[in-house]
Amino acid sequence: MTKHTPIIEKKFRRFLGDANEALMANLRAGRNRTPHLVDVVIEAARERLRESLDAAETLEAIREIASNLLGCENMVLLCIDRKTGAFYPFWSFGIDAAKRSMMEALEEPASYCAALGSTYIARDLEDQSASRQHPRVTVFVPIRYQGEIKAVLALLQFLPQKLGIDMIDNEIFRILSEEAGSMLFPEDAGAAASGSPERQS
Repeated sequence: MTKHTPIIEKKFRRFLGDANEALMANLRAGRNRTPHLVDVVIEAARERLRESLDAAETLEAIREIASNLLGCENMVLLCIDRKTGAFYPFWSFGIDAAKRSMMEALEEPASYCAALGSTYIARDLEDQSASRQHPRVTVFVPIRYQGEIKAVLALLQFLPQKLGIDMIDNEIFRILSEEAGSMLFPEDAGAAASGSPERQS
């Protein structure tokens, strides 16, 4: 069986000439990030998002970026109901976000992130003693479209060898915040009806 190569990794092959397992492992764990590699990571993430043609492709791009560049195993996209202002889970990977207990755990920090208007990193990022009943939410990223925050991306359960958030992580958060919304929230109503996360309540 042929191993599937993520598009984001293929981009590294083009930018760097090679993207071996050691390189990708270092990226996920936040190790050996040289200035040149930082530039490559940022460009690859931006290009991956901009090449997405619809909401489904954008969600797959988010998954690849979070998994391969940030070392994040679970994630949830929480959209904001435009009538009620409440959050609802639109998409998730690696976790069942539809559970009431999970949504209760997500709502307060997601609301804080939206009010803050910028990425919110949980204070207990490196606390290993807390309950593991739910994967720990560590980072919330506001997703913007035309200057308005339309959703919050919750990034959960980073790889255990990832000890913190660094400059390249923050740049990736910024790119996700600024670039992901353009295909998730298209301008025309027809596109929204065919796959946008906008809730028609």
